[in-house]
Amino acid sequence: MTNPSRMLLVIDTSTTRGCVALVNAADPAALEVVAQHEFQSERSHNSQIFAPLGALLEALGTAPLDRIVVATGPGSYTGIRIGIAAANGIAAARSCPVIGVPSVLGLGDPAVNDFHVIGDARRGSAFHWEVKEGATVGGTEMFPVEQLDERRLDWSGPLLTLDPKPLAEGIHPALPEVTTLVSRFLANESAYPTDLAVEPVYLGAPFVTTAKK
Repeated sequence: MTNPSRMLLVIDTSTTRGCVALVNAADPAALEVVAQHEFQSERSHNSQIFAPLGALLEALGTAPLDRIVVATGPGSYTGIRIGIAAANGIAAARSCPVIGVPSVLGLGDPAVNDFHVIGDARRGSAFHWEVKEGATVGGTEMFPVEQLDERRLDWSGPLLTLDPKPLAEGIHPALPEVTTLVSRFLANESAYPTDLAVEPVYLGAPFVTTAKK
């Protein structure tokens, strides 16, 4: 007997490579990517995302959408918020929940579920986030970048980063992959409430500069 369709719309605008996809998750062990579009953008995800999203929704037609999975970062503040806004708009029209999933869960070998993510948090800071058994542990840990070499001695397993240029040797750049993100979400789906507003992963309080006189 064939499993019924369980269609997920996946949106990731947390890096310069945007991605939207339709994934049939009826069988979590054999995810089917029905359609996927990627686009490259430095700061204009808002102008790049709508054409590929429209193409996916046209391909979906009137078929029900079970969930919208949107990557929440850390990453481009503007890009992530654009992805969340698009997800919320589609969810309202399609009457389905939006689930926010950290972008870091899309990284690395999908068979390796214990790893560490290290990234540049700007202004002399770095961040660390542990992934254990396919789920994030706590929140992002911030520290001065000069402490990186000492702190990494306590981390076992692969060291990954969303940054195109790693902060140090031995940290491997990676981009979130749709099936990896979805499979780790499904493995811990009960941990993701469907009734909470989706928020980006913030690395710190907003930094506001004042105009020079």
